[in-house]
Amino acid sequence: MLKSITRQYKDLSERDKFAFAFYCDRCGKEWRSDAYEFNLAGFEPPLDEKIRSMLWNQQHEEAYERANREASSVFNRCPRCGCRICDDCLYISSLDEDCQCGSAEETQTI
Repeated sequence: MLKSITRQYKDLSERDKFAFAFYCDRCGKEWRSDAYEFNLAGFEPPLDEKIRSMLWNQQHEEAYERANREASSVFNRCPRCGCRICDDCLYISSLDEDCQCGSAEETQTI
């Protein structure tokens, strides 16, 4: 699975859909991905739980990677440290002499 484009993200996925929130590394502003519907891939309900789980996990990973790629077009690279920031913070960062993005912490799911 790809590393999150931002340091913090939240998995908002449910049983029948996948969605994710990514947060600006500087101010924490949230961006939410579109919701992607879970697809039974031609299987008819009732579906064996193992097969459903396998399909769900595969589609969950694909939806996360798609949302992560979308987030990369929403969040800009800080010109000072390279972290991912929203448009508002990009403007502020261009005026600051010191980077305010914080330390290079590891990605975490919240």
